[in-house]
Amino acid sequence: MMAKRAVHALRSSVLTVATALAVALLLSSCGEDEGPGMTAAQHNEAGWASYNSRDYSGAHSHFSEALGLDPGLTEARLGLAWCSAQQGQHASALADFNEIIDTGPDTLVTDAFAGRAVTALAMESDSVAIASAESTLARSAKYSFGRHPDFDWRDLRLVMAQGYFGLAQYADAQAQVDILDPDNGLDPAVPASWVVGGNSYPTYEAALAMEIEWLWSIVGEGGLLSPGRIALIE
Repeated sequence: MMAKRAVHALRSSVLTVATALAVALLLSSCGEDEGPGMTAAQHNEAGWASYNSRDYSGAHSHFSEALGLDPGLTEARLGLAWCSAQQGQHASALADFNEIIDTGPDTLVTDAFAGRAVTALAMESDSVAIASAESTLARSAKYSFGRHPDFDWRDLRLVMAQGYFGLAQYADAQAQVDILDPDNGLDPAVPASWVVGGNSYPTYEAALAMEIEWLWSIVGEGGLLSPGRIALIE
């Protein structure tokens, strides 16, 4: 009888230990699933990955999270500004670009000028767009946006061409076009030259507008830029 009780007690003890271990493992597993939250830097990287996949809403969320964790992470503010611009929130984008230009590190100020150039053009603030593009190119003549390298100095030349066209400063617009397409051949004094893509136009201004629109189609990049507004927002 004593032996049976001893065996029963041993079995109960083993069962109790096994149950305790199972509960501990379960709790440990749940903790691992939850894990630590993403850091500001990780949100920033995820934001740029989403941005370059044209998931602007997802990118916006990541950049907002990054700034919530680290308000001083200026590159996340730059990303937030670009997302706002892509989503048509131009005033918000402009405010963020301006903040970076005024207070950000010099390494990001050039990028902020470039972003402001595009955003201002989308808002039809042609003078601001031109000045911002000029500021970018003065800092980096062959500018390329490190986080989105397809957006570069050519886009900024197009911003200037379109901005000058919007201000009816056609000679200045032509000067930018000549940099991007040296063989365009347009001459305001020669009606026979008013030809773009094999089509003749009745005025020099009409031909120049079509040349700029054609350049958007082959050079323009960054998602925010497209032919027309000639038109800027996709």
